[in-house]
Amino acid sequence: MAKNKLSFKKKKKEKKFNRYTGLFMAVIFCFSLIVSKLIYLQIVKADEYREATSQKSIRNIPISPPRGNIIDSKGNILAESVQGYTLTFTETDESKENFFKTMETVFKLLDENKEFQKDDLELKINPFRFEFGSDNENTRRWMEIRFKKDRGMDSLVKKELFPDKKDEELSDEDKAKIDEELLKKTPEETFNYLLDFYKINAEEEKLAYTDLYNKIKKDQNANPKFQDYLKKYKIEVEDEKKQFAQVYSKMPKEEFKGLVKKYNISTSRYSLEQKRRFILVKDSIKLQSYYGFKPVVIATNISKNTAFIFMQYYEQLPGIEVSVDPIRVYPNGDLGSSFLGYLSKINSWQQEQYEEKGYDTSTDYIGAAGIESAFESTLRGSKGTKIVQINKYGRIMRELGIKEPYPGKTVQLTVDSNIQYTAEKALDQVMANLQAQGRVADVDTSNATRGAVVVLDVKTGKILALVSKPGYDPNDFAVPGKLTADLQKKYFNPDLQEFGKQYATDLIKNNYVAREAYKDKSLQDIIDRLFPLDKSIKNNTTIRQDYYDIYPKPLYNYATKSLIPPGSTFKPVVGLAGLEEGVIGPNETIYDGLIFTKHGYKGKDWNTYSFGNITVADAIERSVNYFFFEVGDRLYQTKKYNNGYDVIANYAWKFGLGVPQGVKASTGIEIPEKFGQVYNLESGRKIFSNLYMSTLISLLSRGTDTRTQNYKSHYIGININTSESDNEEVAKLKDQLRARILEEMQFKNKGTSDIKDMLQKLADKDTVLKQNYQNAYSDYSSQYTGDMNKRLNLESFIQTQVEKAWLAIIYSIDDANYNINNQNNVYDASIGQGTNQFTPLQLANYIATLVNGGNRYKVHLVDKILDQEGNVVKEYKPEVIEKINFNEANIKAVKDGMKDVTNAEDGTAKFAFEGFPIPNGGKTGSATYSSNQDEYGRTSYGLFVGFAPFDNPEIAVCAVVFDGGHGGSVAPVARAVYEEYFKDTLKKDYPGYVPMYNYKIDTSKQQEKTESNTEVQVTQ
Repeated sequence: MAKNKLSFKKKKKEKKFNRYTGLFMAVIFCFSLIVSKLIYLQIVKADEYREATSQKSIRNIPISPPRGNIIDSKGNILAESVQGYTLTFTETDESKENFFKTMETVFKLLDENKEFQKDDLELKINPFRFEFGSDNENTRRWMEIRFKKDRGMDSLVKKELFPDKKDEELSDEDKAKIDEELLKKTPEETFNYLLDFYKINAEEEKLAYTDLYNKIKKDQNANPKFQDYLKKYKIEVEDEKKQFAQVYSKMPKEEFKGLVKKYNISTSRYSLEQKRRFILVKDSIKLQSYYGFKPVVIATNISKNTAFIFMQYYEQLPGIEVSVDPIRVYPNGDLGSSFLGYLSKINSWQQEQYEEKGYDTSTDYIGAAGIESAFESTLRGSKGTKIVQINKYGRIMRELGIKEPYPGKTVQLTVDSNIQYTAEKALDQVMANLQAQGRVADVDTSNATRGAVVVLDVKTGKILALVSKPGYDPNDFAVPGKLTADLQKKYFNPDLQEFGKQYATDLIKNNYVAREAYKDKSLQDIIDRLFPLDKSIKNNTTIRQDYYDIYPKPLYNYATKSLIPPGSTFKPVVGLAGLEEGVIGPNETIYDGLIFTKHGYKGKDWNTYSFGNITVADAIERSVNYFFFEVGDRLYQTKKYNNGYDVIANYAWKFGLGVPQGVKASTGIEIPEKFGQVYNLESGRKIFSNLYMSTLISLLSRGTDTRTQNYKSHYIGININTSESDNEEVAKLKDQLRARILEEMQFKNKGTSDIKDMLQKLADKDTVLKQNYQNAYSDYSSQYTGDMNKRLNLESFIQTQVEKAWLAIIYSIDDANYNINNQNNVYDASIGQGTNQFTPLQLANYIATLVNGGNRYKVHLVDKILDQEGNVVKEYKPEVIEKINFNEANIKAVKDGMKDVTNAEDGTAKFAFEGFPIPNGGKTGSATYSSNQDEYGRTSYGLFVGFAPFDNPEIAVCAVVFDGGHGGSVAPVARAVYEEYFKDTLKKDYPGYVPMYNYKIDTSKQQEKTESNTEVQVTQ
């Protein structure tokens, strides 16, 4: 019994530790762990997690500094930053979830209040196209590739082309293929990609899904079918919405589309325009995400009323906020656009450069031209930062700290706004008159649409006015919505096919020379001649070139970049050179023989009768070509300065009309310029050899030469330019061949036997040429009917072809060398023609130097840099680049001739200055564009250079109109400038004088400044 009892007790004791007891203890243990973890998280780590949560809502918001003002010499504002209201969107979980609903309301409010959404996206619609801010096609191609890569399209292309390669395994050739494939993606394909990339299509599908759910829920007949779906996809959840969601996620797309169609549900909720507007915001968020989570701009410069409306809608618009930011404004519109410049987004290729300087390349704007660009670092200022805590709606709850922005400095220019305005309006009027005048005798000024004016202070080098026409309104780039599609095209990508159609039609209608030249040509043939397709672009069928400089370019600075022949405005230089060298005297006369025929040259006067015996002053007054041909010949005969070729150049260089080899070419101006060169032997070598090389390349490709009548082909053509089919060896050989030909054209001192050897080697190595020879030999052999013993074998046939090409090269070398070493170039230069080319800025500075006593100043636009309080930080003093010591009697003789130009009976500009009381001097010029200019609708440049007053000159002027015909037609611009500059003198000393021109800036048309930010409280 005892044993059994024990056994029972033992059994009972064992029963206390059965599986239920263990389970209970396990549950207790688990709950203990959970409780302890909760205590740890909620009490021990509470502060840490609270801080972490808080950090997610803390944002660093950059504060843009006001960009510095640009003011004229009298303190008048030309560019300024004013406070404007900016609409922004901050992405948070809440605002992200409600993005589409929010933006629909935002777009509606913007449209109702006639505000513009910020639109920097280069991808446009209606029609689909890219609009990049460059007039260079290669740059636009690069920008298109960069655009697509920044948005991940290259990853898709890589998967298609190289699915098994990692990024680091891609060769340069692979990357080039990806780039080429990216360029094949059309704008429409890119747009559709972005709709998927930014989940806009998904949002439309989501809305369709919601409608489908609601309709199926109401449709009793749909329930059995729905139950079948639950069984088919093995869905076991009980919640109805979750059931539908799972069915939708597993249902084939086509089946979903069928249901949508059955219940007549629209899957396209947004218009094309709306979709693009969503992309604008999504794209800004995407690009800005690289720089941290910051608000993105929806619209800038909105009105006070619109800002107030948005603030009233805050509760319905998570993420939306109104802030106050500086807006760039140009109060005078297009006044001074040639030197002011404009603002632009930071281009893709500039990103690294500007990121290093602290720019946010996704949002910041930089100066893209003119002073805005040249003084970017001065005008920019320093950004500030505001540290804020935001709520779930993306709105500021409180400000935690701030670093104030520092405004940019003020740039004060040397320009006088009144003189600038007068010069612009006078030039506009002159061009309008010339266009209306059309053709008179042999001069057609219908296309007088481009021009420039430069006004200098002759005693300091200060630029008082700098005009380039046509101009542009910098506000087009600064104010949202102003840069329309038409303006974008006009500025960066003009349709030369469409422009050419109208231009060619008018040309044939109004120009009898062109009508005769194109009598057998179609309209498209004429367009192709005037605006040829750009052959440098592979497979190009649309991009055309303005080969003859016909199309007016608003963004091109004609005052600082257009290189034009000076024509007769150059004659004072030649006259002074003759006087200084002693080949003529101030009172010495030369008989005007009308036609100059020395050494086979055929030069003639513009006039049809002789002026008889004339002095240098007479010759300048009447612009007698014969006189200056003779002076040029006498200067050449001195054999000074490079055997006589560079005598004129030696004097022109002193005036800044070109520079000797190795000297920096610049006038000193702060904005980009080109710098022209006077004819000299060295530059002539380069110009003529390149010209003849270009012609030779064409001749060789056609299988002809300069000695064959009508350039008839008589050997197999050779392409000595590199092409895509060339291997490395052939490409190198062609480069060496062209270099040797150029060298021989320039100097003709090594012979041409090595050139023949290169041609023979090319025949052996160039597979394309080799095949052409073999094909030609086959034709030759099959058609040969003579003595078979005399028939050439393939080797001899090729040798014959090579020798003919070699002979063509020798002819071109002889032609180039003859023209390089020809004194006729000196004769051309003596009347401002030939290879002489200068900018209007150079010509103005030459006149200033001539009349101020021989001081060639560094020309400058900027006078001072001022801080925020108006204190001078930096001042730009007059700087003499070169001091020239000329004989005063010689200078007087030249100046006397220039005085007679504007005052004497035979003066070529006397009509423009008739009745003007202040003595002055000048020189007209009518420089030919080309020998067959009428075929292009071009005519001579009309130039005028002048100075006033005569005895103690203060200002110098250069005015030019492309296709202006005669310099006398342009001279009224100078008179208008004089009337403005000397207005006080005229009132005081000539009280009875009535100005012929009276242009005044209309301040009533200046743009209104954006209201001050103090009028609406925008902080939260």
